[in-house]
Amino acid sequence: RSSDLPDESICNDALDILDEACDVPSYFNAVMLKFPALLHLGPRGASLLTRFLSADRGLWLLKESNFIDREMDKWLSDSNKRYVALVEQKLAVCFTSYQPAIEGVYSRRSRIQLFNNHDMSVPVHFYGQLVQLKDGCGLLQQKRHVDYLNESLDRPSSSPEDILEKKAALWALVVSREM
Repeated sequence: RSSDLPDESICNDALDILDEACDVPSYFNAVMLKFPALLHLGPRGASLLTRFLSADRGLWLLKESNFIDREMDKWLSDSNKRYVALVEQKLAVCFTSYQPAIEGVYSRRSRIQLFNNHDMSVPVHFYGQLVQLKDGCGLLQQKRHVDYLNESLDRPSSSPEDILEKKAALWALVVSREM
């Protein structure tokens, strides 16, 4: 039940800490071994679970729970486009002279911060995690998502939606380049 969850900001902070911890291999393994229930935390929880796709145990656990099939369909239909919006938002924040202070409020960066604001990590992408293992590549090939993404690049673009579709396909293909 949603009333059983702590405040949303606490959940988001906890997810940020876990996500950052997963950058360290030993912490990543410790978190993955716990296989925390994260789907009830929405897209951010699913994003953290997505990191587990890069490890054999995580891939197996997520395949068994049917997470991969559901997420793969979501990424093809919608999440690739949301990923584009997220990356563009991060780039805008990175290259502007303003910085987010409180949600929805921006303040001007100091001169020192202006020169140090180019540090942005690319968010985790479902396909990028999936292709880190041979079995993950096989799952992506089975669904023929890469073929669909390549075809979408060949379609004419006449609307903002078409352009967004091409950006989504490009990002998805770039992060799945190991195939």
